[in-house]
Amino acid sequence: MTLRLVAAAALALLLASPVVAADEDVASQMVGVWKRTGSVQKIVATGETSKPDGENPGGMLIFTRGGHFMWIYIADGRKSPASQPPTDDERIYLQKTANSGGGTYKVEGDKVTALYTASTNQVFTGTERATRVQVSGKVLTWTSAPYKTADGKEAFAIITLERLE
Repeated sequence: MTLRLVAAAALALLLASPVVAADEDVASQMVGVWKRTGSVQKIVATGETSKPDGENPGGMLIFTRGGHFMWIYIADGRKSPASQPPTDDERIYLQKTANSGGGTYKVEGDKVTALYTASTNQVFTGTERATRVQVSGKVLTWTSAPYKTADGKEAFAIITLERLE
């Protein structure tokens, strides 16, 4: 009886430890549907920031309990094509102002490693990308791994999202 009590107390202490609780906390808190509310690009070398998708970018991010994710990000102020189907120029514009990706993910602390199985930018498909995720109330902050901008600078994105469900 005493051995069972000691084992139960040890298990309770282990489960209550901050490291375990933090790992479980981020992983469970990020599950759901999120609406993108902001996106900032920060240049690593200078700290310079910009908002390439505008002041009010759109999009959604979904994390499932089963370890899958999918996101679509839309730039602010996109214009609709004049008619269906879009012209080639309109298709290029639409492609330049939206991105999406999906696959599986795993969580270790605040580090989320995403394995892309699909992406509108084929360079991501089949790769793993490590990000940092923080959840505070109904706000999720996603800090990307460094990447190269169109002009060759190393940057990372800080994306903010609001919980929808």
